Amino acid sequence: MPRESVLLSTHRDSLTIEDFIFHVILKGEEVPRYFDMVTFADNDQRQFFTDLILAAAEGTQYNFVDPDNSDFVRNCQAIIDNPEDNFIPLSKTLTHAFHELHSGNVNDGVFVIARVSIIIDRQRQSFIALLKVDYARVYQQVAQTSDDDQIRITFTEIQESIAEDKSKIQKWALIDVGNHFGWDVLAKQRGRLGRQSDTSEAISDYFKRFLGVTERESASNLTRAFVIQVSAWSRQQESLPEDEIPNNYKARAIAYMESSDNFDTDEFVNLVVRDEDQERKQRMAASLREFLADKGLAGQTFTPTPNSLPKAQRKNKLTTGYGVVITWEGEAQDNGINIDHERRDGYKYITIKTPDFDLS
Repeated sequence: MPRESVLLSTHRDSLTIEDFIFHVILKGEEVPRYFDMVTFADNDQRQFFTDLILAAAEGTQYNFVDPDNSDFVRNCQAIIDNPEDNFIPLSKTLTHAFHELHSGNVNDGVFVIARVSIIIDRQRQSFIALLKVDYARVYQQVAQTSDDDQIRITFTEIQESIAEDKSKIQKWALIDVGNHFGWDVLAKQRGRLGRQSDTSEAISDYFKRFLGVTERESASNLTRAFVIQVSAWSRQQESLPEDEIPNNYKARAIAYMESSDNFDTDEFVNLVVRDEDQERKQRMAASLREFLADKGLAGQTFTPTPNSLPKAQRKNKLTTGYGVVITWEGEAQDNGINIDHERRDGYKYITIKTPDFDLS
């Protein structure tokens, strides 16, 4: 049976936390602070961490470099094979290995290890999820009334805690050692994409070393693939909005790649599918997203590389029934090209407005 390429909405909706623990990594401390049990106080807390884990579903796809000789892969597999005996001790092993690689410039944080399950082909399959979350001091506000009726506020430190804010997540990873998907790891890292000082890599080198992975597809390949598939999808649509032609969708896909530092599937689809009829726009956007998911592309994050698009791919081409070829870049209307969709006298009409032309 072929492996899935992306984590679909049905997979995401079925994700359940089976085992959960965290250990604390603090700057200046040679070893992490290990714990043996974590209990969720209520369903809201469980859902909070479930949502954090699902954020990795929008990460970059990676494959293991050498899974047969990877301690990381062996430890993850051992947890899945026997979680009752192995989950807690091997969670400490994974935390220690992470700390060792990052000991030179560590930020205070909580390292979360979870075994989660996802329904695939009607059966629950286990995965390993990793999160590095900011760790912060929490202060309790205490109000005191003095003898002269002045209210004075003091703060008392009550504990250190996990920051309950999704923006405080430093790193995400969802690991598949069971070959259920075409990727082995979905991963991303806060601040790695969309900043001038960062490289095009979605995660840092030391995080890649810890996971033992390499990118499944380069940013250049993904940039080209999204443009190609948008073009293919648009030509399959039987009914387009008025004044739209398939070439325009491809042009907007290219425009997104040229203007965005960090690829986001939802933003991409929203820009590519343009329609004043909101109901039709939602329907077409859902169709495009499903099409991209079927091609194994939806949900990935990367830094677009528009320079990797060849000149031929940037051009739009239209050939008339008389063999006249019209080529342009960008949207048709922006180049003075208007295509009348109505057939009159047995013909379709193309109007080109131009300040000049070359007959050579």
